Amino acid sequence: MTTKLIILLARKPGTTLEQFKHHYETVHVPGARERMPALARAEYRRNFIPEEGRKGAPIDFDVVTEMIFANDAEYAEMQKERAAAAQWIADDVAKFADPGKTRSYVADVCVSG
Repeated sequence: MTTKLIILLARKPGTTLEQFKHHYETVHVPGARERMPALARAEYRRNFIPEEGRKGAPIDFDVVTEMIFANDAEYAEMQKERAAAAQWIADDVAKFADPGKTRSYVADVCVSG
């Protein structure tokens, strides 16, 4: 069964959406994939919410991150690797995001054919 981890991140106060996206894509993603080989094998998507996409919908996050693992074993391996990289992750997230607003969820994936 496919396992999906969804993470909602908000940018650090005083950071533009472009600065947030640039750091996430050029520093955080490569660093995370290097430290977590299971993540490098997963489908790893970032869905940034543009300003024009926020009209009429008050939201407190700037990106919906999806990490899609082929099976529970791959997800469990990533969790172990994530624990080992926890300090780096926390330190880097604090550079571009508001850690107090971060939320994460494990989701069951259903696909319409």
